[in-house]
Order: sequence, then C-alpha cells, then structure tokens
Amino acid sequence: MDDIIKNACAGKYGIGSYDRIQQIFLQIYQAGFESTYIKRLTDAMCASIQEGTAKGEPDCLLSMNGEEKELVELYNANMQRIVKTYNKCMAKKSEGDMNSFLKESDWAKQIYDYIWQAKHPSESEDYRKKIEVFLNGMDINVLTSKLKEASLENLEKFRGVLKEIYSQNYAPDILWNEKEQIKVLIDSLKEFQENSTDKIRKYQYKLIADYLSEALDRTKNLQ
Repeated sequence: MDDIIKNACAGKYGIGSYDRIQQIFLQIYQAGFESTYIKRLTDAMCASIQEGTAKGEPDCLLSMNGEEKELVELYNANMQRIVKTYNKCMAKKSEGDMNSFLKESDWAKQIYDYIWQAKHPSESEDYRKKIEVFLNGMDINVLTSKLKEASLENLEKFRGVLKEIYSQNYAPDILWNEKEQIKVLIDSLKEFQENSTDKIRKYQYKLIADYLSEALDRTKNLQ
C-alpha cells in the first residue's frame, strides 16, 4: 500500500485508474486497515494532478454501489475531491495556454489547433489539453485588440475556433459560464464592423458576431 501511494504521487498511474484504486483501498480499509492509508492515497493522487505528473482524465461514475454507507460516503468525498482538483488544474492550464497564444502572430491558428487536439487526442500530451475555460481564461481587452488588427486569415480561423468551442455537442458549461464575455465580444465586433472600410473585414466581423449571437441564444436552453 505504501508503494502504491508512492507510485500515485509520482504519477505512475493514469488518472483514469484512480477510481478503481480508490475502491480497492476502501475495501482493504473495510477489512481492518487504518483510514490514514486512504487519506494519503487521495493526497497523493491530487498532488500528481497538480504537479502534472499523472496523465489522462478521471474516469468514474462517482458511485460505489453495494457497499455500506461509510464506504460509499468516503468514496464519494475522495472522488469528488480528485475531480475538483483535476477541473481546477485544467482551468488554470487552459487559461495559461489561451493567453500565451494571444502573443503570437498566428494566434487564431494556434488556438484552433489546440482545441482540435483536445477534442481529438492522438498523442499522450494531447490528453492534457482540456478546454475548461475559453473567453473567461483570456484577457478580453487583448483579444478584442487582436481582432481589431487581425489579418483576414486570423479572423477566418477564429470563426472556426468558435464553431469548435461553442458547438452544440461540446462543452455546454463553457458556453453558459462565458455568456457575459460573449456579449462583450459581440459589442466589440459590431463596432469594428461599423468602423471598418474594408468590405471583406466587415463581412468577417459580421459572421463572427452572428455566430456568437446564435451561441448566446442557446444559453437560454441551458438554464
């Protein structure tokens, strides 16, 4: 048990296996071992997530059926803590990644590629790319200034980004949590459209604003 805790802390187990390991430790506890092993295991699992040593994502139903109440409550509390730690770390990572992309000349393409790899992971590192925040993770003033001066290529790619991140079957929580930021972005885009003298740019701004407006309308169904 000590070795398993040590390995968990070192990130030698995939996050998807944490559910099963927790259940095994709880069954051993039921057989008479001290509860401190369970706490140490949960601490180690959370530490591996925070330090980025463990790969993958939680794979659990947050349910441990057929066991006595004490075990079920311990299991639920531990797994909820692990999932909460994972989500918090992914939100922080998304925020850092998004803002780093805004510093680049091809910022929209980099965001698009990142989101695509997060939705269609093929390599181990891709599984660490999670979109827990999008507009809420960016400096909105920096984003609007980038859009104001963006190349046509970046504008078109950013529209593709929005279609990926706010699609009807992906990340509804992001859409709900970012509705106020979406409103700010729509207002800025309409201003850019009105002040631009380039017909193609005006059209691109309109397309982006229209898509965001459609996405904003869908938040009414998420209440």
